[in-house]
Amino acid sequence: MKTLSKLAVVSVIGLGLAGTTALSASWGDCPGYGYGHGRGHMHGNPGQRWEMMQRYHAERMELLEHRLQLKPDQKAVWQAFVDAQTTHRNTMHGGPRQRQQQGQVNVPEYFNNRVQFMEQRLTSLQDMAKAASDLYATLTPEQQKVMDDFLASRPGYGRKGGAASN
Repeated sequence: MKTLSKLAVVSVIGLGLAGTTALSASWGDCPGYGYGHGRGHMHGNPGQRWEMMQRYHAERMELLEHRLQLKPDQKAVWQAFVDAQTTHRNTMHGGPRQRQQQGQVNVPEYFNNRVQFMEQRLTSLQDMAKAASDLYATLTPEQQKVMDDFLASRPGYGRKGGAASN
């Protein structure tokens, strides 16, 4: 009986390790995930990752702009939308860097800093939502569908293939 129990425990541990290795290997093949492959978190140093994410975002915005086929009178609200996204992304990027530079803080300072950072993120997200609404209001129904489908194609954000899909 003891041998059977030990065998069951070893089997469960082995399956857990095999699953972790398989998951790590599959994530290692995806851009942005380097766990378990000696490359560190998300490949390269933080500056390189930030530059890579910035390029990716800029390319996606160029693609969306091309697909929308914006009219001249829509260009200003488009630029406001892109600027709001850039501000939001910079707010998200700046918070962790500021916390690293602060060094050792006590518990109340830590939580007060987190609250301040989250308030800044919320404000920039609200600005981005307003800019998106302003842009959306100027789009034709066909352009709105293009924008909806474009956003939905991002994993985890819309109807197709992400956390919000059904």
